[in-house]
Amino acid sequence: MPSNKRHTVRIIGGKWKRRKLVVTNAKGLRPTLDRVREALFNWLNLDISGARVLDLYAGTGALGFEALSRDAATATFVDSAPRVVAELEKSAAALQVSPTIVCCDATIWLKRQTDSWGIVFLDPPFESTLHLQTLDLLANRLEGPALVYLERPRKAELEHPNYEVEKKGFAGEVSFTLLRLRNPRL
Repeated sequence: MPSNKRHTVRIIGGKWKRRKLVVTNAKGLRPTLDRVREALFNWLNLDISGARVLDLYAGTGALGFEALSRDAATATFVDSAPRVVAELEKSAAALQVSPTIVCCDATIWLKRQTDSWGIVFLDPPFESTLHLQTLDLLANRLEGPALVYLERPRKAELEHPNYEVEKKGFAGEVSFTLLRLRNPRL
């Protein structure tokens, strides 16, 4: 018998600390663990306030909403699943915030963008190689010393000519890395 219990993930810091976001029951959706988000936002501490944030493959939106909770200037959420996007819109309404929320394939959407972001959260479907294609697309669309957070399977190594590793951590089978764009356009 399926459970009717709604799963949630909580915001861990900032003005919405302890507020909960609903986790939609969607194939492949894996919310970023609290301890991983805590480490990430400790790394981003001085960079988050006033930043323009992009949350690709947004899922619950926990990373983007966490950034807004900690005074990011703007956030754009991109996810291809209509049910997931509908839940992102409900979460934004509950938090009384108006981020840009887009229902589209992230790589298709990125190819059409001219905007730039200071921080990008990149958490594509876990066993895919979409992170490589997305990192390529982002490298041509970021300005300044942009930071990219990448979550992927622990066994997947990463070397990319456009990025250098700032910080790296592991939680179970998850590898999480903060990358900085090399040779940014200023």
